[in-house]
Amino acid sequence: MKREPSPVVRSLRAASLAITVVAIVAFSTMAYSVYMDVNGVVGALGSGRSPTNFSVRTVINGSSETEYFNATIPNRGLYPLVVGLSCLPSTGSVNVTCSKASVVIPPGGEQTMHFTMVFQNLSFTSVNTISVKGNVSLSLVPFASVSMIAPFFAAPEQGGGA
Repeated sequence: MKREPSPVVRSLRAASLAITVVAIVAFSTMAYSVYMDVNGVVGALGSGRSPTNFSVRTVINGSSETEYFNATIPNRGLYPLVVGLSCLPSTGSVNVTCSKASVVIPPGGEQTMHFTMVFQNLSFTSVNTISVKGNVSLSLVPFASVSMIAPFFAAPEQGGGA
């Protein structure tokens, strides 16, 4: 005759089954969300259009230049997406300062990120050396986050254009 498992064993089996199902659902929805966000960006780039609505405005004042960047970023995934942008200290003959920008984009929505870079000590008669790296961060809340340092500008510029 077969013995009936104890209530404790049955409870542990039920709990492990529930945890397994929740983990599979969470992983599947996270993977789908990443796929939809990446597919939206890659699809837009492949079609030759920008994945974001992007605009730049330049203001020159004496030996400084201010660049205002606005980018509308969509989120086609199932979880909130956090996008951040900031600058590391600049090197070179031109001093560059940046605003820190971060937006939280709800699922199925879009947000506009406003980012400003100020170039100081520009010379409009000689070569300017500009070297700026930025920190770009992406987070799929509450699962994953990635942060990378990328060059924004790293070149000599003739006549002050940035």
